[in-house]
Amino acid sequence: GDGTPVLDYQVSPYAWDGIRRAYQSMAEIQFAGGAKAVMPLHEDTGYVKTLAQAIKVINGLSLEIFRTRLGSAHVMGGCAMGEDAD
Repeated sequence: GDGTPVLDYQVSPYAWDGIRRAYQSMAEIQFAGGAKAVMPLHEDTGYVKTLAQAIKVINGLSLEIFRTRLGSAHVMGGCAMGEDAD
């Protein structure tokens, strides 16, 4: 109501599938990098200690707005790489 921009993304089933796969990939990368425990960014989970446990937990998550933590960076543009916009 005050004119401030508001972001409201509609999340499609295709995007939810991508989010689940991203959670799995992030867990795989973190464990491969030596993590002893990882935590998918979701309201219904905590730390898991193995990749197999992470995959099982992630596959069982109910992905929905306000339970799944979503974020976006640079939605209004990015950082200019120099003074000349071209």
